[in-house]
Amino acid sequence: MTTLSPLLVRCFEIAGYDTSKLTASRHIVSYSPTGEQFFTKTGRDVRQMRGEVESLRAMAKNCPSVVPKVFGFEVAHDGNEAGTVSQFFDLSSFRRSETQQELGRRVAALHHSEKGVKKYGFAVPTHCGLTEQDNAWEEEWGVFFRDRRLADLVRRIDDGEITTLWEQLRDRAVPKLLNDFEPAPKPVILHGDLWSGNVGYDKLTKAPVIYDPSSFYGHGEADLGLARMFGGFTKDFFDAYHSVHPRSQPYHEQRQQLYELFHHLNHTLIFGGQGYKGGAMKIMRSLIKWYESVEQYPFIFDSIPEAITAFSQGAFVVIMDDEGRENEGDLVCAASKVTTERMAFMVRWTSGFICLSLPPARLTEIDLPPLLTRSGVNQDPKGTAYHMTFDANASRHPVTTGISAHDRAYAARLMASGGKEDDITRPGHLVTLRYTSGGTRKRRGHTEAAVAGEPPAGLLCELLHPTDPLGTMARREECWKFAKEWGLKIISIDGLAEYVNGAGRQLVPDT
Repeated sequence: MTTLSPLLVRCFEIAGYDTSKLTASRHIVSYSPTGEQFFTKTGRDVRQMRGEVESLRAMAKNCPSVVPKVFGFEVAHDGNEAGTVSQFFDLSSFRRSETQQELGRRVAALHHSEKGVKKYGFAVPTHCGLTEQDNAWEEEWGVFFRDRRLADLVRRIDDGEITTLWEQLRDRAVPKLLNDFEPAPKPVILHGDLWSGNVGYDKLTKAPVIYDPSSFYGHGEADLGLARMFGGFTKDFFDAYHSVHPRSQPYHEQRQQLYELFHHLNHTLIFGGQGYKGGAMKIMRSLIKWYESVEQYPFIFDSIPEAITAFSQGAFVVIMDDEGRENEGDLVCAASKVTTERMAFMVRWTSGFICLSLPPARLTEIDLPPLLTRSGVNQDPKGTAYHMTFDANASRHPVTTGISAHDRAYAARLMASGGKEDDITRPGHLVTLRYTSGGTRKRRGHTEAAVAGEPPAGLLCELLHPTDPLGTMARREECWKFAKEWGLKIISIDGLAEYVNGAGRQLVPDT
């Protein structure tokens, strides 16, 4: 049995509980009439405790079920001690896929803008770890994050190497990443310290929850920086979050690095040593190098509706996946519109391993089975759903061996226009891929992107580096330069997926 502090007794009295019926065991207090349990805390770090309580109250306005409810907060008369009473969570791991998805949706709900909040900051100081944060209000997000987060830490760390890199980063990459992007940032309440140690699955409510916040009003994606840094959050979490809040563009990946930088700097300040300092300097150097390259080649994706229009008219589109997946660009066009000249162009600038993406029912209809091991396993590391190769049947159609640009273009158009099982021969020179039902809504791959907005038959192939004699893959910068040189639209799979989940939902069926 533990005797309750007078501060905690006062919290319970104000909340309307009969304190004679409370039983305390260390930090856990039980209330016998209802069986309720509470988490209690007392301490002399009054400013930090006040910041945490105000953070929880602010977050509860948007998503009360994801944070512990605060029942009371009291400060001693001399101001040197405080006590809090909050909801008790019986926690377990949150690593299951469905739990990660629900957590992503709950954090997304937390990040909805509130009426009346027009500035960035917070009403009281909050603490990220041991670091008290400067939450003074600012009109602009770029100013707040630059001055009240990054610059403040650089000043307090007082390290010559970090300061030198910061001075290069501050006036160049930072404004480019924080000042102009879409969707434009709105002040939303952040958790502020969102790592796996502050997340759990509550056995009582059977839902994921977050706690120990250091909140402020900022750009929602800033909460994801620490989630990336220490891991524990899976792709399911990020996909669920971004299904509600699309990734900011352009330069989403670099902006996330900048948000992660804050936490490397904060850990450098708290713990010292070379580990976190090295991580901070690595990110800073990477962003400085990125800025120099983007100034030469300003990588901005084209409009999704414009790209879909161009695709439907037969034009090629360059589609990038994200840098964490393959970091490759595919040259994509509608199979129904491909000509001999377009196929020849595709062969010239790509690996030549040209694939035709088709829906599952169509592949079954024309007898193009999946390519699997004898035990029925797909061993492709990315899970690409390869199916049987084919050619147009030379006994019925004006083709020869099947390998020429003419023959492959003809075979692709044939499949896009309703060709039958006996119109083709197997194996052949066109590789088929099964696209996931629902397209990019369900799987963010080039296979699915190739059929968005068009009768479901798309040609795709990986772009090669245009000047490398060794035939290496083209990465982001090379893909951008290629698209601009040839007047092609360039978009990202993520951008396309988020578009068809929102404004363009009618373009991709669910089945």
